[in-house]
Amino acid sequence: MAVFQTAMLLAVEPAKPVNEFMLFLSEPATELFVSYEGRFKAMFPETPTKSEQEVTLSDELGKTTIYSFMYETSELVYMVSYCDYPATYTANADIQDLLKKGQGGFETSLKLTNEFSESVSLQGYKGIHFKSKNDEYYAEMKDFLIGNRLYQIGILKYGGYAAGTADKGFFESLTFIN
Repeated sequence: MAVFQTAMLLAVEPAKPVNEFMLFLSEPATELFVSYEGRFKAMFPETPTKSEQEVTLSDELGKTTIYSFMYETSELVYMVSYCDYPATYTANADIQDLLKKGQGGFETSLKLTNEFSESVSLQGYKGIHFKSKNDEYYAEMKDFLIGNRLYQIGILKYGGYAAGTADKGFFESLTFIN
């Protein structure tokens, strides 16, 4: 899954835990993960690993840090990540254009072919939902831009799209908190 981590600009070094907690529910293999710092919550199959990586956006935009939370098996990766863009980058931009650029960059970095893309919203925030694949793996992603913060939730799976009830529940579980 290293290719997915690289494409998502994820770090391999775990970060120090900061302001997150897990709530273990009675239903097997689901845990509510809450990140107050990241201002989101989502149901993971098990406790995700946190990582962070500083990346250069461009010479004019500078750097940002990507915070990622992942649960991995040998067959799939569940992931939620976020990063903050400079306010000047998002201030007057069309949100859907920015989200489509992000989708294109993700697909290019993993050499994926897009099979599906649609505009979506969550809690009134605009987003994009897309499915892409190559000969090895299949990725389903939802990206949302809230102010200058980009959120990404996704599942990457070998051999086919994740289609189980838990997979659908993972996407549906993402909630933004104040």
